[in-house]
Amino acid sequence: MDAHFTGPLDCRQIDAENWQLLAALTFIRGDDNDNEAITAPAGFVTDYASTPQCVWCLLPKSGEYDAAAVIHDFLYKTHCIQGQPIDRADADDVFREAMDSLGVSWWQAATMFRMVRWFGGSAWNKDATP
Repeated sequence: MDAHFTGPLDCRQIDAENWQLLAALTFIRGDDNDNEAITAPAGFVTDYASTPQCVWCLLPKSGEYDAAAVIHDFLYKTHCIQGQPIDRADADDVFREAMDSLGVSWWQAATMFRMVRWFGGSAWNKDATP
């Protein structure tokens, strides 16, 4: 089975930069990952893509990759999938797989993936839930 989301992204804006899930968002990874499910629960708060304002003309905070960004934010916050610890590279790989499943253009997906690999370390360390 190919990677996919089980339903639409359903959220509401709660302030100038953050959105809250109104319903759980589940991403099912592809066959290579045993069809593993990753679920961000209702109530989870995201800022979508944490792209700097200087690149918003090419990669805005919100776009066709929103659902992938939510799952990525969830993994950065929890550091685990189904209760099992993961490292940052795993979380970033899920982000790339989720963008691919959404049909995000190859250049946007590749650029977003590179950006989180190069610059995501501080967010990974800051966001860890104790």
